[in-house]
Amino acid sequence: MAIPKAGASKKKKDDPTAIKGNVKILYLIVACCWLAGNAVSLVVGISLEPMMSIHPVIDSLFLTLTVFVFSMLFFGYAAPIIMFAVGMMQGAIFAQDQLNFLLAAPVLLASYAGVLAGIYLRRDMQGKDNFFDHKKPIMIYITAASVLSVAIPVLLMFLTG
Repeated sequence: MAIPKAGASKKKKDDPTAIKGNVKILYLIVACCWLAGNAVSLVVGISLEPMMSIHPVIDSLFLTLTVFVFSMLFFGYAAPIIMFAVGMMQGAIFAQDQLNFLLAAPVLLASYAGVLAGIYLRRDMQGKDNFFDHKKPIMIYITAASVLSVAIPVLLMFLTG
């Protein structure tokens, strides 16, 4: 009978580059779904209208934070679905004025933060990692997305009159 080696029973720690590769692949799918939503909205003429229209700054911030939350659902794997819907919603806005394309930046950044948070939440629940060890980059991305979601509509209001 073979004697097991001393370190054989320890779990092998996952390679952090493999995790980042998984995030990149999932986010590439998310970006493609967002583009597909835009294409469907522009070509077919189907558009999802935003439910509330209080002020462009509030709408943009609400959409950005909603995308972040829904991108975390099912550990980041629900992000393509929400981004397809957001792409359809924004496609109609892009058709009105090409400067509105700037509004895509905060939504895409919030989706990336949500995917990243979802994957780290899954790893935390599996006992492989601690979510709070990775909260700093997630907070940086969502803060940047929130700042952009306020700054871009203000800039567009000044540029378009």
